[in-house]
Amino acid sequence: MTEAYCGSFDGIHSPSAHLTSRYQDVASDTIPHDYEDPLLIADLRKPANLRVQYLAAIHRLGTGALALSLWVIPFLKCAVYVVGRYSQRRTVQEGAGGKRVPIISFRTQQLPILHCLAQIAVMDAFADWATDQHSNNKALHPGIKHGLAVILKAVFLQNGQASLANLIERSGAQGMYPHNQMAAFESLTRATGIAEGEVLVLSIRLATEVLLGRYSIPEATQPGCFLAQHEKGIISDLRETNKMISNHRNDEYNRHVLPHLRPMVIAIGQRMAYEAALNAGVDKDLLALYEAGAIKSDSVWYSEHLGIGRADQSQKECEALDAVLPRLDEHLESLGIEPYCTAPMLSSDRWKGIVDAVPTLTGNGEATFPGAENMDSKL
Repeated sequence: MTEAYCGSFDGIHSPSAHLTSRYQDVASDTIPHDYEDPLLIADLRKPANLRVQYLAAIHRLGTGALALSLWVIPFLKCAVYVVGRYSQRRTVQEGAGGKRVPIISFRTQQLPILHCLAQIAVMDAFADWATDQHSNNKALHPGIKHGLAVILKAVFLQNGQASLANLIERSGAQGMYPHNQMAAFESLTRATGIAEGEVLVLSIRLATEVLLGRYSIPEATQPGCFLAQHEKGIISDLRETNKMISNHRNDEYNRHVLPHLRPMVIAIGQRMAYEAALNAGVDKDLLALYEAGAIKSDSVWYSEHLGIGRADQSQKECEALDAVLPRLDEHLESLGIEPYCTAPMLSSDRWKGIVDAVPTLTGNGEATFPGAENMDSKL
């Protein structure tokens, strides 16, 4: 447990116990009203353009949103490695008198693990591309740089929150215990959606500016792929709706467009992530599985507009899963995350260490409630 400080430029106050944080220090600073050093405080004159000045003042949010979102990747790597290995060693019996089989043999256990591996491979490539564009592409408009950060954040959160929830669920009671790490990963991923700009608010602003034509995002390099067609269709539909609305701040926009803006940003991000992974040479089976998962995330649209029905979507996913599963060990090892996994559920030896460390309490008390005399045979 770390301590949080309430401080000021006049001095540092004592630690404030009620502000303590489990994960990091928290600071609250104040500046005396009579302190006007221009090195610390911006020009106090009213700017000619308030909006431009405001956006300039918060430009670091884009960098923060991009940087903070990246830790979702190691969260997923650790979680999928732990659950993957746990699923390989834990067995159940096939009916009365049947043989014992590992739970990874069931498709319901394979789904979250294999989909998460595909997401990690694609997210790694997307992160490399986005950070390179943000840091090294000097010709990129500042608004587009910020937009790339928002797009990456939206996609990473969607993948992270869904996969962590599914992996925790498939771990049973083990997934809820803090010492198995995943509950903390899930909590921090939720926090990522709020820190450096709340993801829904950022998505609404970005998507609105794209619909209004204030700037354009990088176009698809693979316009014929399913995810690019999905992105184009979503944006086209919203632009048609927006044409019938006089003002993007009125109630019509609020009711008919606003709820669809975050999905629009995610559609853009799925296409960008897919293209980045394709260009980076990501394993074709993992890439196919990522595409199948992205299609299922908006199943109805693909069925209505591209004629890919539910049966075809399921078949595409099934084929991708069948291709990835035989190389599960290889994909888990390639994560390179084992040295950072402390979860006791990772192996039977680690779990035994936890059990052995628990204090053993003994006594000679006797049960006196009604029926206690019959309890011994049932314990």
